[in-house]
Amino acid sequence: MLPNRRADAFKLTCMKHDIPFKVIEQEYSRKAFSLFKNYETFIEEQVADELAKYDGVFCSNDMLAYALYIHAKKNNIQVPEQLKIVGYDYTSFTRMLQDPKLTTIKQPADRLGRELCSTLVKMIEDKEGDKPNNTIVDVELIKGDTT
Repeated sequence: MLPNRRADAFKLTCMKHDIPFKVIEQEYSRKAFSLFKNYETFIEEQVADELAKYDGVFCSNDMLAYALYIHAKKNNIQVPEQLKIVGYDYTSFTRMLQDPKLTTIKQPADRLGRELCSTLVKMIEDKEGDKPNNTIVDVELIKGDTT
């Protein structure tokens, strides 16, 4: 699942650079995170008590990053001075958001779409059942106000 691959890459990068980290995950389901309120509940129940131990949080998507920003503001945590927040996706929501401008990771959605379509066509046409290759694509850091 894509969010788990993001977490794997995050862990590997932290280990490579000797950066202490903790990953807090909730089992992903589209229904669980379809409403902003569910992000707030996740933050309150599983993340809030950990925030004082870290100077930054890498979120698996921009909606969670924005919910964490709102939580920080409500709890007088200064972003980015006390807590840096990075999202992931650079969706239209993120591009429209003006306060704050989230720091986020932009993935090349158009290239990912082409790769996916190509892989699906190969899978449909290939009667041998070969497994598709994993494709790694470069991402881009979009600097905002949260780091």
